[in-house]
Amino acid sequence: MTRLEGIRQAFDLHSEAIYLNAASEGPLPRRARAALLAVLEQKVHPFRLGGEEYFQIPQRTRELCAELAGCQPEEIVITTGTGAGINLAAAGLPLTAGDEVLMLKGDFPALVNPFLHARRRGIVPVEITPAGKFPAPSDFERALTPHSRVLAISHVIPANGFRHDLIALGELCRERKIWLVVDAAQSAGVLPLPFAEAGIHILAAPGHKWLMGFPGTGFAAIRSGVMELMVPPAVGWMGCLSHAAQFISLPPFDLALFRGGKKFELGTTPYPQLAAWNASLEMILEIGAAAIETHVNSLLQPLLDYLQHSPYKLVSSPEPAQRSAILSFTGRFAAKLFLLLNERKIFPGLRSGAIRVSPHLYNTAEDMARLVEALKTLESTKLEADRKGENL
Repeated sequence: MTRLEGIRQAFDLHSEAIYLNAASEGPLPRRARAALLAVLEQKVHPFRLGGEEYFQIPQRTRELCAELAGCQPEEIVITTGTGAGINLAAAGLPLTAGDEVLMLKGDFPALVNPFLHARRRGIVPVEITPAGKFPAPSDFERALTPHSRVLAISHVIPANGFRHDLIALGELCRERKIWLVVDAAQSAGVLPLPFAEAGIHILAAPGHKWLMGFPGTGFAAIRSGVMELMVPPAVGWMGCLSHAAQFISLPPFDLALFRGGKKFELGTTPYPQLAAWNASLEMILEIGAAAIETHVNSLLQPLLDYLQHSPYKLVSSPEPAQRSAILSFTGRFAAKLFLLLNERKIFPGLRSGAIRVSPHLYNTAEDMARLVEALKTLESTKLEADRKGENL
């Protein structure tokens, strides 16, 4: 028996619905709901709160995120999502006017916007257009100049699921002494994270997608050597050494920050949500990202095989090294096709004019077979709208 057999029973998934949209929102496992309810009961009756909720629960979150990323708990910052982690990079790295930040054209705003905002400090965002259909490390290498300081990239492109070669990009950054900042929103929890292997300096991810937590949760992993160079853009009392007293005494008139990731944390964490997220993180770590990736690849392969010989147009790369847990395709009136699938109780995503399929550890071969069968049926269905020059 594999670690994933029977895992569907760990979720309260609708018996008739097929959910294929983990890239947008992951469902809450039963164990996570139980953990949430236990802490909510304490919140309903606050006299039951012992104080450890403010400290032990978030510390457990740091430990679990560190295990996921392959770093130390002191290198973890608890955040509110990907954008918060990327903002730490954009505001905290020692960049000066004229320094360039390389980014891929069309990358996700949570990665791009913090560096666009940094233009007010004279930072220069550089938009890179790939030479081919999909980006390659050579696209970034050609764009490097003596002023290049940061390469900011999504591990997996959200719209089409393209997976960047972070090992190759990391080597390029090492050679040119450039900081590598990675948005792992579409890989954390479903693919191994090569934080150490690729020499990533800052990695950010949200909790509510593949990590099956709540919106408003997330983490950033920052290499200790880089963290020492970063000045927090804002500070609060929870980032100070004095809070270690845990409410016993008021802090002195002093600003002594933690040396690790906690120095970026401003106030009390949302410990009920973190308690639930910890349970989901424990489940993912028990199974292992490599095993989850293998499972998801096996689910997507029949769909890929079908799409390559169907009237639908494959948007994702079919190359194994470039694939992820996202497979996107389009056809005649993708929005209408999306609604027709929903009518059949099949729920993928719809992004950038394409159907985006993103199964996770709880999905089964039967789920994917039902999707493929529905697509075959819809091949011959005349959709109501009509556009010349487009193919179903």
